[in-house]
Amino acid sequence: GDGINDETEILNYAFSNLDSIYIPKGKYIAKNKIKINKEINITGSGNAEIIADFTDSFIEFDKNVKDVNIESIIFDGINNREKRKFLNLYGENISVKNCTFNNASMCIYLNGVNNYNLEDNKFYNSLFGIGSEYNSENGKITGNEICNNVRTGIDLISNIDNVEISKNNIYDNGGTGILTTEEGVIFDIYDSVMNKIEDIDYIGDKLSLM
Repeated sequence: GDGINDETEILNYAFSNLDSIYIPKGKYIAKNKIKINKEINITGSGNAEIIADFTDSFIEFDKNVKDVNIESIIFDGINNREKRKFLNLYGENISVKNCTFNNASMCIYLNGVNNYNLEDNKFYNSLFGIGSEYNSENGKITGNEICNNVRTGIDLISNIDNVEISKNNIYDNGGTGILTTEEGVIFDIYDSVMNKIEDIDYIGDKLSLM
């Protein structure tokens, strides 16, 4: 974690072979993608920063992976961000809490994931905060701060079912705060003190506001 040497190999080994990982304070450079293919708990110190120094998907989940928890890690990127997705989520029972994401094309990409929880994260200075294009269902997006992204904060444009969006602070994004075309999205919108959501764009027949 010296911020100089390439840590891709050791991170890939740890993520592929260990059941639980604690990442201490430091800056960990990765010059190639990291894969998660098994149940694992990954916890950072809160000051542990994993930095992507390449343009492809950063951490990619196996399509059949289950029971992955990621918490208290800073994800950052350098150089070209146009194709970088920090977390490319597949699988089942995926939780991402208290993490910070900065400088990606898509911070978290829901790419066929069932039963997911995105809670108390921060999404900054990217093209999109959270997005989906493929079948993802049974999710909660709650307590996140999503701001200063070039385009949409939360972009759920297709094949999303049963997702609750609540208690988020979504502001100062270049495009829409939340964009969805799906009827399975439930917006739980609180007052401006507890939750701020700017610019909801919905294309469809039904929208449930709670």
